Amino acid sequence: MDENVISIKNVTKTYRLYNSHADRVKEAFHPLRRKYHRPFNALEDISFDVKRGRPLGIIGRNGSGKSTLLQILCGILQPTSGSVEVNGRISALLELGAGFNPEFTGRENVYINGAILGLKRGEIDARFDGIARFADIGDFIDQPVKTYSSGMHVRLAFAIAINVEPDILVVDEALAVGDIYFQHKCMHRMRELLKKGTTVVFVTHDMAAVKSLCSEAILLRNGLIAKRGAAEEVVDEYCRRVILEEEGTVPMKNGESGVTRSPSGGVFRRDEAFIARARDMRSGSGEVMIQNVEILNDRGEAVSHCGSGDPVVVRVHLEFFADCDRTNVGFLVRDRNGIEVVGTNLFVEGTSLKNRKAGDTLAVDFRFRNILRNGTYSVACAAGMSDDRGGYNVVTYDWVDNAVVFVAEPRIGKPIHAQVCIPVEIEVKD
Repeated sequence: MDENVISIKNVTKTYRLYNSHADRVKEAFHPLRRKYHRPFNALEDISFDVKRGRPLGIIGRNGSGKSTLLQILCGILQPTSGSVEVNGRISALLELGAGFNPEFTGRENVYINGAILGLKRGEIDARFDGIARFADIGDFIDQPVKTYSSGMHVRLAFAIAINVEPDILVVDEALAVGDIYFQHKCMHRMRELLKKGTTVVFVTHDMAAVKSLCSEAILLRNGLIAKRGAAEEVVDEYCRRVILEEEGTVPMKNGESGVTRSPSGGVFRRDEAFIARARDMRSGSGEVMIQNVEILNDRGEAVSHCGSGDPVVVRVHLEFFADCDRTNVGFLVRDRNGIEVVGTNLFVEGTSLKNRKAGDTLAVDFRFRNILRNGTYSVACAAGMSDDRGGYNVVTYDWVDNAVVFVAEPRIGKPIHAQVCIPVEIEVKD
């Protein structure tokens, strides 16, 4: 893990800028080699190393040189001076649609990209079902890429990038194009790759993502490294610089938080679309299966958006395939970077399910007030046999990540600066 997989030494990238196309022509044919351009350094004397398995975030304002640096790292551009050394297979998700032939189908582009990355036909065959399943674009996999939406482009591109077992994964803002469910799914998959030792180089304007995913970060400013170090310190410096450059609570009522069990008659609902979507996001022994998860408002209606301070219900639909004693059920709300913000389980709240028989079905409601900062969130749900305090699962029957996603809307008139908004009493004393 101490091995350098990326080593960049004194890299400079210089472009020639012309005031007009005529100046470019005049310089090309001038008999005395007169220069009509002015040099512009998109990057200047950049040096850093990245260790194997270490996630690196690269941040900075637009035009700071981030994308240029990644293109040099991936071999798309050559530096004007300096050296770049990459040890291992590199898979990149850069600008939208890069690397795809629009006339070919998605399936054909999978095989073309796999061959470019050095995979043999048999290796691509073995990975294809996983790529198609992760991309989740249905029959469009056999349609020309030119018919794809921007979201379909990025779904297929990311599915290819993470399924070729890269040593280095490079991602440049492309995930912002996908829908919120896919964004959460991608962040989850990148965390899995990091656990396996993949090195991730991540460019984004989402500072929370950098803090969450990356251990180190680099701040670029005007083509120079302005700061490098721990991700949190670099992000704080970036925010401080942005502020300097740009200078020119609903309380919960008693009884509204906690857990309640919904009536069993007619409430349970198996959702085949949920089951298909959760197939690659679930694990467990299978005695109990989560067959659907919903976000409901206080009228019991399924919703995808929740207002600040509004009552929210996470409803978990369960089906028993074996006799089970005192089954514990819980949920976690995560932000788009995988940080766990809100969550609990039956045992923690002093509740337990009575003994259940194989074939039983029921739904469990977790009710709370939305105290979340505006943004997108995913819900993970689990059922298992726990210790008496609900601290950990002795046996996990079913665990589903990204079971459902929703949007927390901003609080009107009062911005939330932290991840959650809790009731605060203020007293001023002279």
